[in-house]
Amino acid sequence: MASKLEWVRIFVSIVTRAIRRLRHYAWFIRVRAKNEAFDLLIGLFNLYVRVRAGLRSSGVIYIVGDSHSRSFRYRYPIIVDHFGGSTAHNLISEKSVTNSREKLSKVVDRVNWSRDCLVLVFGEIDCRQHVYRSIESQDPNGDVHSIVDSTIERYFSAVREINDASRKLMVCGVPPAADGVDEKTTPVYGSLDKRQEITRLFNETLERESSKLGVGFLDVYSLVTDDNGATAGKFRHDGVHLSRELSKATMGTIRRYWQS
Repeated sequence: MASKLEWVRIFVSIVTRAIRRLRHYAWFIRVRAKNEAFDLLIGLFNLYVRVRAGLRSSGVIYIVGDSHSRSFRYRYPIIVDHFGGSTAHNLISEKSVTNSREKLSKVVDRVNWSRDCLVLVFGEIDCRQHVYRSIESQDPNGDVHSIVDSTIERYFSAVREINDASRKLMVCGVPPAADGVDEKTTPVYGSLDKRQEITRLFNETLERESSKLGVGFLDVYSLVTDDNGATAGKFRHDGVHLSRELSKATMGTIRRYWQS
C-alpha cells in the first residue's frame, strides 16, 4: 500500500498534468478567438470593398493565397482571401489539406473579369520547406533547378487553367528567405544560404514563366530585400511575413497592370 508521501506525489503529479492541459486549452481558445475575430474583421472589410465598388461601378483587386496575402489587407479596393498554408506545388491538386484548388475556383467564379484583377500569392512555403525536402529525399547533391522547375510547372498548370488574354491576372513573387524564426512553430528546412538560393531561383523562374504566359509578375523580392538579402526593416513584420507596408509600396504597380 502506498505511503502518504507517495499519495502526495501522485496527487501533485495529477494536478500538475491537469494545469498543463488547462494551460494548453486556454492557449488554444485564445488563439482560436483571436483568429475568429481577425476573420470577422477581414470579412467586414471585404464586404465594405464589395459594396463601395458596386456603388461606384468600379473594379476590385482580389489577392488570394498563403499567409503572405495578408500583407495586402485593409486597403481599398483589395479583397484578401487567405487559403491557409497553401503551396504552389499543390494548387493544381484535386485534393489537398487546404483545398486550395477548390477555393481558387470559387474566387475565379466571383471575379468580374471585365473590371477586376486577380493576384496569386503562393510559393514561400515551397521555398522554406518543400523544395529542400525534395532535394534531400531524392538526391542531397541534386540540382535545385530541376526541383524548382517542376514545382513551378505544377503551379503554372493551375495558372493556365484560369488564364485568358482578356483577364487581368498577376503572379506575386516570393519574399526573402525566413530568418530569425522559431523553428518549433515555423518549419524551416535547409540553411539560410540554401533557402536564399532557392528563393532567388524560384523568383527568377516565376518571372520568366509569367512573361511566357503573358500574365503580370509582382516582384516583391527586389522591392523589400536589403543588401544582405534579408527583408528591409520597414517591410519586416516577423521573421517570415512582410508588413502592410507591402500593399502601400506595390499598389502603384498592381494598378498600372490592372488598368493597362
